Amino acid sequence: MSIKYTYLNNQCISITIMLISSLSTKQIITILISVSGFLPSRDNPMYQSVVTIPNAIQKFYPLPEQEMTLSYSRGQSYLASGKFDEALIEFKRAIDIKPNVQDFYYSKGICEEKLNLWNDAIGDYSKAIEISRKNFFSRDDPYLFNNLANAEEGKGDYNQALIDFTYAASLDSTFEAPQLNRALVLFQLGKIDESLLYFEDLHKKYPNYSDGNAVLALIIQDKDHERAKELWKEVIIQDSRYGDLDWIKNIRRWPPNLVESFIRFQKT
Repeated sequence: MSIKYTYLNNQCISITIMLISSLSTKQIITILISVSGFLPSRDNPMYQSVVTIPNAIQKFYPLPEQEMTLSYSRGQSYLASGKFDEALIEFKRAIDIKPNVQDFYYSKGICEEKLNLWNDAIGDYSKAIEISRKNFFSRDDPYLFNNLANAEEGKGDYNQALIDFTYAASLDSTFEAPQLNRALVLFQLGKIDESLLYFEDLHKKYPNYSDGNAVLALIIQDKDHERAKELWKEVIIQDSRYGDLDWIKNIRRWPPNLVESFIRFQKT
């Protein structure tokens, strides 16, 4: 490289550094790319500087699209590691950049649900549904409606939760979660026989399913206490967390009436 072009190369870098302090990333890149259009060929050393520097700038001062992708990726990483507050910040940042992406609201809703921010979670799940329905070829997502109903249940709106669990179950008959959650809400609403029918059927299909057997034991404790005790014994062998009131109430999040049944059963 000649002395002249070395000088020009260094000058280009110096100018770029000064511009960073006063212009946006987009403005800097636009200027540099525009300048490159006046250069005669790719063999020109200054051309190489002009097309390389924007890439370096983008690394340290990413464009909005890149910032959005990075924020969403970081949010998912935080979410997976249980850092819900940090994840929430990243998903909010992604939404600020591009406010019409379904997955951003879905993921943000999950964080809010984990943090017991029920109204916020309901709002974000509802927004995700709204965005999805604007796509002519999309169909309602049973997982999204199940999450929406979870947040409604957490808020204590059991009637609405029942509606949305029922709808989620209707969207995919192989998706067990909304069916089970629906039966829990039925118990909370005092529809014991209907709830019992589901859990008896679940026990026949999955005789070693701890969660289903635990609920079944509590529902039948007054009618068949011996069977309830046997079921509960097997449940605790499989998963000792079902003996922990705090876990049942705050992590598994059974509805209040079922938690009361658990407390009563522990005393017998």
